[in-house]
Amino acid sequence: VETLEASFGRPGAPGWAGEVGGRVDRFPDGNEVTAAWAWLLAPVVRRPGGSLRLGYAFQSQDADETRFTPAGLYVPYYTPEELVAHSVVVAIARTPGPRWGVYFDGAWAAQAEELAPRADPSGAIVFTEREPTLWRARLRAQGELSPRLALQLGAEHDRAAFFEITRAFVDLTVRFPR
Repeated sequence: VETLEASFGRPGAPGWAGEVGGRVDRFPDGNEVTAAWAWLLAPVVRRPGGSLRLGYAFQSQDADETRFTPAGLYVPYYTPEELVAHSVVVAIARTPGPRWGVYFDGAWAAQAEELAPRADPSGAIVFTEREPTLWRARLRAQGELSPRLALQLGAEHDRAAFFEITRAFVDLTVRFPR
């Protein structure tokens, strides 16, 4: 897959944060899937021990051609059709000390629409409007165990239009002296 992606923003900023971007994925069969997004987070509560930010996100995805089969599967890859979502976004940070922090962020699509494929009785693929339930939640804890050792634990769940992904991770970073 060949991917061209561009974005501009301040995604890691602690106060106001946001990003605007787009991506095109070109698959070996010549099909392209395009995506565009924009999001903004505004600080609501900001204290030394933590923060709360709320915001808005927009996303769109569309494929040139569908790879949905009469068997009800996307083969060999997922191809969204005119997916558009408007989401409420939240980010919470709790930093009980200078070396430890717990972070949560999530998004829930208050409005989402797509053209969902299905096979009709003749086996032809037809599209009908659908309002999928889209949401994402991530929880991460990170801290310094020593000046040379950092630990990060996390989990996330993403419910997209056609699939769900759950992931957990442990990241141990060792810094070696020069």
